[in-house]
Amino acid sequence: MRFPGAYFHVYVFAAFFIGFAISVAGDPEAFERKLRPAVRDVVAVTGTAEDYVHNSRLWKMADETVDLFVKTVRLPTTLLEKVSDALENARKRQARSASYQEEPSRPARMKPPETSQT
Repeated sequence: MRFPGAYFHVYVFAAFFIGFAISVAGDPEAFERKLRPAVRDVVAVTGTAEDYVHNSRLWKMADETVDLFVKTVRLPTTLLEKVSDALENARKRQARSASYQEEPSRPARMKPPETSQT
């Protein structure tokens, strides 16, 4: 039989996340009020670091980012659904742009010389 202390880190990890889940489930509005400022700070830091990529778009999406983060903490499948939707939209845009591209010009087909059968 193994020493039970060998799995102590697993017990601590499980206890932490069970306690976290119970605290979120107990008062979700308070959790959201506490989390919003932290997420806004993360968005601000990310916006500063990635200013050269999407300066204005990140600030416009700040509220959407906060809501997505809060929903992701509450229910992780929400993030996967959003990613799936974004990938599907990207595939559709790519398919549309590929269908609008002109095909390269092809040389005219030459008919084989007709042979007389006399």
